[in-house]
Amino acid sequence: MKINSLIKKIMTNKEKELSTEELMKIITGSEKLKMMVSLQSIMKDDDLESIMSNLKINKTEAARFKAFLELKRKTAKAKTEKRIELKTPEAAAKMAIELLRYRRSERLIEMLIDVQGRLISVETLNDGNRNAISITPDRIFKQPIIKHATAIILAHNHPSGDPTPSEEDINVTRDMQKAGKFLGIKVVDHIIVGDGKVESIKARGLIKWNPIVKG
Repeated sequence: MKINSLIKKIMTNKEKELSTEELMKIITGSEKLKMMVSLQSIMKDDDLESIMSNLKINKTEAARFKAFLELKRKTAKAKTEKRIELKTPEAAAKMAIELLRYRRSERLIEMLIDVQGRLISVETLNDGNRNAISITPDRIFKQPIIKHATAIILAHNHPSGDPTPSEEDINVTRDMQKAGKFLGIKVVDHIIVGDGKVESIKARGLIKWNPIVKG
């Protein structure tokens, strides 16, 4: 589709029908886009007339700016849709197995989760130590606080192949739950991965499962 036809789509409020490639084609044709993007914070809506009035630009440039806004929305939506959901103990266990199953040395990780139960990131807390589970609350909660996580799931592997949680595994998890409650961050489970086997401290009834998303 030619650039004029694409711009006409924007002018008739049909930008959602355009592909990412088509939106990019419109945007790259604008020399003023950098200036317009820098001013986007003053925009209260993406109505074409409002854009023209606020940014003092003609209809074609306003259409290009709308294309930029739509591309931004599509990109944000794509990132959201790709997020892995960890709303159940089973989903968390599957993720832990994928990350830790073939480790020869002990590694402690945490999965950071947002308010909708989606994975934000996986952080390595301790690696290669004989007792990787020995770690302080400030180390565990540093990244969850920085990244605005609502909840975390701890996980580590037992190189021996036996995933049975030790007394220390259980006590540390309970201590971290208490610390997390004070900080407003839930510690919803602690998973131990062995040789083709996995144990959940929650599934054993040793801690309560705090649902990340109710319903």
